[in-house]
Formats: sequence, C-alpha cells, structure tokens
Amino acid sequence: MSPTQTRRSGPRRPRTLQITIIGLFKTEPVELHGPWTSRSETELAVLEYINWFNTARLHGELQHTPPREYEQAHYRQHHPDLVGTGNHT
Repeated sequence: MSPTQTRRSGPRRPRTLQITIIGLFKTEPVELHGPWTSRSETELAVLEYINWFNTARLHGELQHTPPREYEQAHYRQHHPDLVGTGNHT
C-alpha cells in the first residue's frame, strides 16, 4: 500500500448520499437562515435543523407525513399496547 492510500474498516457509505445530505444542509439552514455571529448560534441552528429534519419535515416516502407522526401512527396500528406508555418514541 502506498503512503497516500488509507485502509478503511467497516461498511462504506455511498458517497452520493453524503453529498446529498451535505447539499440539503447547505441549502436549507445555512443559505436560508445564516450567517450566524457566534459558534453557539451556529450550534443551536444545527440542532434545530436536525430536530426538524428528523421529526417535522414532510417526507415524500412516508406519504408526505412528518416522520414523528408516521412513527406514532405505526405504533398505534401495530403495537397498541405501547401507545401512551412512552416506550416507543
């Protein structure tokens, strides 16, 4: 192995997926709501975006339903014994 090559262990992620996610992140929070004046403002904006992305955005593969609502509906339908216990979301 040459000095410029590196070994990777574990599964490889598709490069196109990484590029897509980075592109979404740059377009949505950075270009629409930035720039921020401090590191703490930037960190808060990143956390707010991740929370929105994982819970509230309309997801095309989930019939344009936010992921949190889709998951709650799944548990209501398939695991009614867990609804209201706090053990699923």
